Amino acid sequence: RNKIGSCIILLAGKNDDQVPLLVMVSKDLTTIYHAGNLIKHAATVLNGRGGGRPDMAQGGGSNPSKIKEAFDQVLDAVRTIK
Repeated sequence: RNKIGSCIILLAGKNDDQVPLLVMVSKDLTTIYHAGNLIKHAATVLNGRGGGRPDMAQGGGSNPSKIKEAFDQVLDAVRTIK
């Protein structure tokens, strides 16, 4: 994330019926975007929860069929905040 520059990273995995999530926000964007708040958007769609610091947050859910929708929710949240 430090080599990329300004960025928001959302990673999701799939393990049977579990979807682990990770959101990272570059330090320069943490005054605008909070990783803990962004992950809540994704986790809610996946019937889960999450939270964390302004620069990194973890969470997960139990509905892998909605991974794309979870990514879309985070993207919508980013667009709304900016």
